[in-house]
Amino acid sequence: MDSTAGVTAGTLSLVLHGTAAGGSQLQTASLSADIFDASQMQAVLKDLIDMTVNELREELEARGQPRSGPKAWLRRTLHSAIVQAHV
Repeated sequence: MDSTAGVTAGTLSLVLHGTAAGGSQLQTASLSADIFDASQMQAVLKDLIDMTVNELREELEARGQPRSGPKAWLRRTLHSAIVQAHV
């Protein structure tokens, strides 16, 4: 399988030609550094690990997300909502 990678000023591009484990042809993926910039994301006041269930539910409610489930699920949901709001 041939593969080439290109990097251009703050971006990462991977171009893979061929198939993945006998499956369909792989597609090009490009990521830019700004999608990882935490300053661009809507902040929470505490680390997600340190937040209580009630704090997690309040943050989720403010973002219009589901608020039920165990603490680990609430953390994952909030983390996902933070990332999705940025991307």
